Amino acid sequence: MDFSTGKFRARGDTIEVFPSYATNGVRIQLFGDEIERITEFDILTGRTISENDAVVIYPAKHFVMPQEKIEAAIGSIESELRTGFMN
Repeated sequence: MDFSTGKFRARGDTIEVFPSYATNGVRIQLFGDEIERITEFDILTGRTISENDAVVIYPAKHFVMPQEKIEAAIGSIESELRTGFMN
């Protein structure tokens, strides 16, 4: 399996993510439907570098949403800003 930047793989109860903006991977180990452990690991050796309580993973590409939905959201946000919706 091609495990390169911006990709992920799932093997059993383990999900490994290789974020496009990082040099190390993130391993998420599950127990049933709960996250048991989150670790950062070396992509080449598989060696655990650190254990984390949480991790933020950003999309590999900024255009993962259809352009028409982005434009609709921008229009809605601009309208709310003009009407002072947040005040």
